[in-house]
Amino acid sequence: MPNHGFAAASDEGLIALDGHLDQGAWQEVPDLTPDQPAHTQPVLAVHKARIRYTIRAFVASRVTDLAAFDDDWDRTQRRLSLTLSLNEESADPNVRDAARRVRDKLLQGGRIQQTQLSYGDEVEFGEAQVLLAQDPAIQADLERLGLLDILAEVKRTTQQLREALLLNQSKRTASERSLSTRRARTAVHDACNDTLDILLWLKTQPQHDADTLDALIHTLRNVIP
Repeated sequence: MPNHGFAAASDEGLIALDGHLDQGAWQEVPDLTPDQPAHTQPVLAVHKARIRYTIRAFVASRVTDLAAFDDDWDRTQRRLSLTLSLNEESADPNVRDAARRVRDKLLQGGRIQQTQLSYGDEVEFGEAQVLLAQDPAIQADLERLGLLDILAEVKRTTQQLREALLLNQSKRTASERSLSTRRARTAVHDACNDTLDILLWLKTQPQHDADTLDALIHTLRNVIP
C-alpha cells in the first residue's frame, strides 16, 4: 500500500482530526454499533472508529499531567451551563422550557458542581451525560437549543480524561512512555493511511458518490503538509 505522508503531519494536525470526524461529510459516516461484530458494520464506520481510537490513544500516551485534560472537561461543562443560561433568557417560552429540562437532566444540581468531582467521578458523570443525551426527548431539546456540538465535546473530553487517567495510573518510566507515544503515533499514521487507501479504492466503484468521497479524502489529506 502507498504511504500517503501522514508521518509528516504535525501532532496538532493529527489530534485535530478527531474533531473533524464530527463535521462535514465525516459526520454522515455512522458510529459503530456497540456489541456488533466489526465485519458486519459499514466499512467506513470501522475506519472512522479506528482513526478516532488511535488518535485518542496517541493523545493519552503523551500525558504526564492530568490537569490539562481536567481543564478541558471542566471548560466544556461550563460552556454547556452558560449556553443553557442564554437559552433560558430567550423570548421563546418553548426554548426556555427546553433549556430548563436539559439543565435538570444533564447538570449536577442544575449548575456546574460536577467540575469539583474527582477525575474518576468526572469521567463517570460525563459518560452518564452522554447516555442521557441519547434519550429522544432530550436529543430533540439539544437540537432545538443548538447544543449537539457541545455534547460532542462532552463525549470527547470525557473519553480523553478516561484514557489519560488509565495511563497515569500505570507505573511506567519516561523511556517507556516515549516508546509508547511513538508507537501510538505510528498507529494513527497507519489508520489514516489505510482509510485513505479504502476511500481511493471506493472512488473507482461507480455505485459510490464521488463528491462525498472527495470530501472525506480532503479531510484526511488536509493534515498532510
